[in-house]
Amino acid sequence: MARKFKSIDDYERHLSNKWGIGDAETYKPWFTVRDVKNNTAFRKEITGLQVSRQHHLLSALEYYLFLIMDFRDDVVDIREQFPLFPLSLSRKIALTLGADHPQVVGSKVLIPFVMTTDLLVTFRNNGKLRHVAFCVKPDEELCKPKVLAKIEIERVWWESIGVVFKIFIGNDDVKTQSHNILWATDLHRHGLDEHLSPFLPNAAQLVPEGKIFKRALCDIFREKFQLDAIDALNLLRLLIGRKVIEVDLTQNQLDKSTTITVTKNSNLSKELHHAS
Repeated sequence: MARKFKSIDDYERHLSNKWGIGDAETYKPWFTVRDVKNNTAFRKEITGLQVSRQHHLLSALEYYLFLIMDFRDDVVDIREQFPLFPLSLSRKIALTLGADHPQVVGSKVLIPFVMTTDLLVTFRNNGKLRHVAFCVKPDEELCKPKVLAKIEIERVWWESIGVVFKIFIGNDDVKTQSHNILWATDLHRHGLDEHLSPFLPNAAQLVPEGKIFKRALCDIFREKFQLDAIDALNLLRLLIGRKVIEVDLTQNQLDKSTTITVTKNSNLSKELHHAS
């Protein structure tokens, strides 16, 4: 059931219930897929790799960016639909910029609407944490004055507290990579990989670097580990999704292609390493 966001009392109730608060597993996004009343709108729940909780994505572009960020080794947390509190700060910024602050639609009195950032991503580099706030918008939206004004409020809000702010518009490469990442990681996200995990070290030694035929490799897995065709393919997916091997994720539709290109395999057997 969708929650209400029509009054200050609604906001205070949601805050008291810890919505928009916390980090990692304890974080609860300000908006969830169940708060979207439009039945035709994009909405997706997905279990994270870096943080094992359900993440709520409200556009296809958010979903693509989430999958890319979630697959990165230097990302330690992703907080979606992050609320810009306190309201007094976003309202002050809007006033300073001469921009209209978003308001609750349909209210008889002016009630400020809580602004949110699509993804707040936390990176760890050399032991230090840094945050990057991503505003996710399709390119065609960036020519609309109201959209630009809202983005400017958001940008100033984050930069006023020392956080890098970026606009993400996506592209075909990102869509392709996110599709491939989902194909490779879906088993792990759903906890369906336990029976195949013991085979990973030995399977990795059988994968040569370079361009290879998926079917031929899966046939080797079937014979070596006594697997059926489905589990042999899932073992290959798991090798990629668990980053035991690295492949070219920009290749179009790895799930349907007959080949994959292995760019790095540190687990190669000596025989295959010399042959590749």
